[in-house]
Amino acid sequence: MTGVIVPNAGSEGLVPRNGNSRGRRPAPVVLMLSAGVMLAGVVLATAAGAAPRFHVINRGPLTGLIGVPDGFTATGPSTIELAWDIASHSYAGSVAVPDGPVESAGFDGETHALTLRARHAVHSRLTLTLEAPWIAHGGGFLDRGIDRWHDWFGLREGVRPDQPTDALRHEYTGSGAELLIDDATCGLGDLRTGLAWRAFGDDSGALRLDLIVEAKLPSGDAQRLTGSGGTDVAAGIRLSDASAANRFAWSLGMGAVAVGDTDEPLPPAEDRIAWWDAALTWEATQALDLVLQWQGQTAAWESRLEALGDAGHQLGGGVFWQVAPSWRLQFGIFEDISPDTAPDFSAQLGLRWEPDR
Repeated sequence: MTGVIVPNAGSEGLVPRNGNSRGRRPAPVVLMLSAGVMLAGVVLATAAGAAPRFHVINRGPLTGLIGVPDGFTATGPSTIELAWDIASHSYAGSVAVPDGPVESAGFDGETHALTLRARHAVHSRLTLTLEAPWIAHGGGFLDRGIDRWHDWFGLREGVRPDQPTDALRHEYTGSGAELLIDDATCGLGDLRTGLAWRAFGDDSGALRLDLIVEAKLPSGDAQRLTGSGGTDVAAGIRLSDASAANRFAWSLGMGAVAVGDTDEPLPPAEDRIAWWDAALTWEATQALDLVLQWQGQTAAWESRLEALGDAGHQLGGGVFWQVAPSWRLQFGIFEDISPDTAPDFSAQLGLRWEPDR
């Protein structure tokens, strides 16, 4: 089956054997880097063109269905990007709801998203964007590699050692919703369209301020976990600085999402979600950029479980390599730095075409 509503989903296999779903805390160096993104963005502010950054979101099996901006909506040159995102999930938890049933969830598997993005500068200050994702949930192939990655860097393991290798099982019970997906499923995700207006600054590379608006449309299917079934509207601001006289560039974004109704079998979502992100880019050579990036959001779902009802944070980075005029390859890796609030491990591989570069 691909996705069904089950009358009485059991909680077997949801609770970790040691009774603690959080596992080890993140390594101190990871937390220091997180704070460093914001600090460096302020210290290295300088007085052409937009610096590269990754367009990523929290791709939790449920949280990834909410219309939190991924940073693509911004003013700048016309761009086409094809990106492949992989997110590995390993979570199990349950909590007793006062005067109600136990709320429980277990997420084990991988989410793959192939997203085509297009940005068109219709005016020097006005840019339109469109994003079309194809989303697939399956057992994946990264579990053994992620185990070694966590061992090498001393990162938390959570319930991963207790879960079967390269298996798929997403289940949730509580809040009037019951979900079970244990066979691979895929389909068109929710389309996104956006508009960015430059309120301050120009193309000289000086400080710029964008006002952004996005809409996530219900083109996906909640039964397959490819969409939420509702229309979400996001708004916010993006402050950025890229200077030809300095190899560093940065961007800061923040805003809110008005979340629409969700379809069964999803639980009820929060009405409003705040989001924020920061990116620091270093031009190592004319062809190679290194990016450090952090993003987060407040709780997406009306839940007492960490994976659904807590604010999520991700820290990561990677490289952008200009392989030919107007063409860039990109590769980045991201980790959750707030236990159980985002995928254990995420990666993005992409190709970007910027004809004006």
